[in-house]
Amino acid sequence: MPHRRAIEDLNRILDILPTDVSDRIRLDPRVERLIEIVFDLGRPVEIRFFDGFEDFDDRLVTREDLNYVVDRVGSFTEDNR
Repeated sequence: MPHRRAIEDLNRILDILPTDVSDRIRLDPRVERLIEIVFDLGRPVEIRFFDGFEDFDDRLVTREDLNYVVDRVGSFTEDNR
């Protein structure tokens, strides 16, 4: 059941994001093709798919957003991922 596992993993990732961001990603019809979420301070949230990307130009990442995610993730590797 690799597909089921991928969906579970995706939901775990989305659950650590601020609700407004995760809700928007979940509603995107391409969500199952999501490969990366870019969450850089002061920049628009960017979601990347196998066949393109989308910037949330109306939603900049704030320090509070980063703290929210860090509190839920725990630790990062040396490359801050």
